[in-house]
Amino acid sequence: MAQDLAIPFYILFVAIGLVSAVLPLFLAWRAVAVSFLAWATGRLLEGPVHWSDQDLGYAMGVAIMGLVTVCVLGVIGLRMLIAGLRGTLTRDRLAGPDADWRDRLDAGILAIAGGVAGLLLAICLAMALPAAGGGGMALDIGLGLGAFAVAALAFRHRKAPSMSFVTAAGLAFAIVAFVGSAQSPRLRAAATGIAGDAPACFALPAEAGAPAPGRFGFFSLPKQTYVRHLELFLVTDEGYATHYWSIRNQRWIADGTREFVTCHPVAGGTEHFAPGDTFDVILAGQRLSIPREMNPRVYGQRLSFDSDATTGSDLPDPRFAGVIRVHAPDRPRGASDTVERLQNIPADGLDLEAMLQGPSRNFEGLDPETGWDMAFRCLSGAFSNRLCGAVLRDGDLAIEYDFPAADLPDWREAARTARALIASFEVP
Repeated sequence: MAQDLAIPFYILFVAIGLVSAVLPLFLAWRAVAVSFLAWATGRLLEGPVHWSDQDLGYAMGVAIMGLVTVCVLGVIGLRMLIAGLRGTLTRDRLAGPDADWRDRLDAGILAIAGGVAGLLLAICLAMALPAAGGGGMALDIGLGLGAFAVAALAFRHRKAPSMSFVTAAGLAFAIVAFVGSAQSPRLRAAATGIAGDAPACFALPAEAGAPAPGRFGFFSLPKQTYVRHLELFLVTDEGYATHYWSIRNQRWIADGTREFVTCHPVAGGTEHFAPGDTFDVILAGQRLSIPREMNPRVYGQRLSFDSDATTGSDLPDPRFAGVIRVHAPDRPRGASDTVERLQNIPADGLDLEAMLQGPSRNFEGLDPETGWDMAFRCLSGAFSNRLCGAVLRDGDLAIEYDFPAADLPDWREAARTARALIASFEVP
């Protein structure tokens, strides 16, 4: 939509900039100003280009724009330098003929500048206002009416030279606001068509959560530069099919498939896509739904969340919170060359005081009772906090957790607690 309009403005930038080289000086600098206003309009309509779209074509376009900019500024600068050296660079020569058409030309240039300023103001407010909360369509229409009123008032005093700037700025802002006011029903209708009967949900990457109903308006939707503003996730056999909402194009754009989402998919249409209180993830083909109060987060292909299920709430050092991590199986973190068998775990526990002065102890092996591959690293590192770090491998899942080293003889109970916790998150 808006991004499609950027290309004509870029073409105008190049064409007017090149033509300025053969115009009289009083017209040349005005043409240069208009050409850069055209570039600014195109840049605002295009918006930030995500790093994944910065391919060779994008790089060539940037290079061409840079070359044209250097040429246009170089030519106009050289002409002014020559005129200055000749003593002909006077105010009258730059102003041009004292005629009505020149005044109308200047008023037109001011109007173009006002349109760019109005567009820029709308974008700046769209970035800043979401921090104040919702508003939705009412906020969009209210701001549009206010801008239109300013434009109408300025038009009544259009004889003043600056009023063409204010009129155009108000109209540009009002157009953006009125077009944007239809964003909420537009994106909901399009999302319903994409999702069909599949469970789906909305997510706000900028706020790491699902949006409230009033956050879909143009000025209400949270935005960050180079970050997807609003995402739509659909449950599929391959994972979560992802779409993101393009504000400038006013449509959903497919963005591949993910294993992690930050909302809770439900079926039944967008009216049921309420703010979720869970964080959804697919690991090894199993969908998990973790409560948000457990502070779930993702690093690469690893899921972590806070839990004292295995450590207990009375840790030896309360500065260390219990954290459980889930990921694909791999080798234990920091495994020692000296690894003992599970059968070597002392039935009466470890001599912790002696271990604090010496090396850590590591145990690894297959538990015949549960069938899980287990690994333990006890008092490993300067911040071990008298804990044993455990890795439980069950099929395609690996679960990492900590538990008090004094409880090592009861390691199987801690392992069952950790595995049962993950099982409680599983969605059939």
